[in-house]
Amino acid sequence: MATTSWSGSHSSGFPTTVRYQILKRYPICRCEGCELHRGRCTQPSTEADQEVPMAAGGTHPPSNGRGKGSPCHRARTQSDA
Repeated sequence: MATTSWSGSHSSGFPTTVRYQILKRYPICRCEGCELHRGRCTQPSTEADQEVPMAAGGTHPPSNGRGKGSPCHRARTQSDA
């Protein structure tokens, strides 16, 4: 199974143990056609992205997370802002 290179913390993000579970479940980016790709991304997941953000009532269970590569996660965060 792929290892992750994630490091760091986000105050409103997933707790470390939940983030690890998400990245283990989704070792490949779950980006679905973000502005960086014309289809499914094949990059390794390095960050856990909340499907339903905290600002929209999201919570921290693993079921609310998908693994994303850093560029795809950043693109989604910027498009949501």
